[in-house]
Amino acid sequence: YPPVIGGLMWAAAEVTSVVHGGGADPNGTRATTFFNVTAVGLAALALVSTWTVAQLVGRRRAWDAVMVAASPVLLMHAFTNWDLAAVALTGVGLWLWSRGSPTWAGIALGVGVATKLYPLLVLVALVMLCIRAARVRAAGKAIRGAGIGIVAAYLPAILLSQQTPAAVFRSAFLFPS
Repeated sequence: YPPVIGGLMWAAAEVTSVVHGGGADPNGTRATTFFNVTAVGLAALALVSTWTVAQLVGRRRAWDAVMVAASPVLLMHAFTNWDLAAVALTGVGLWLWSRGSPTWAGIALGVGVATKLYPLLVLVALVMLCIRAARVRAAGKAIRGAGIGIVAAYLPAILLSQQTPAAVFRSAFLFPS
């Protein structure tokens, strides 16, 4: 998984470990706790996604946000798909862009790219629109911000991966003969 999704999974696992302690799981409830912690986090991301749509469309088109909140896809996959993190980050990036903050929009989209690749397509579309509107400086700020966001998301994963024992790296792709 990309580093942001891996980090979110790690955070949910850490919360689960705090709830259950480090010991054995005689009742078999650890997996249920992990699911519940994940569901709460993903529900928060769904709320952020819906909020950003509501902010972007305004009061006159509030039903657009209702359609996002009541979407059958969201209802079916809200608690089983980590892509909501990228959706929320993309929404925040677009909201920041609409508020005239291309650098922060780029940072949010960059972290979104470190979550899933498709926010890059939104960034490309924004850059193309900037070029068309002769706002090259805003495009540059967004690209620079995206670079900062990507590095900020990947750097902890890179630094922490060096603490992984070499034996794990050697055995990660070995298949039984």
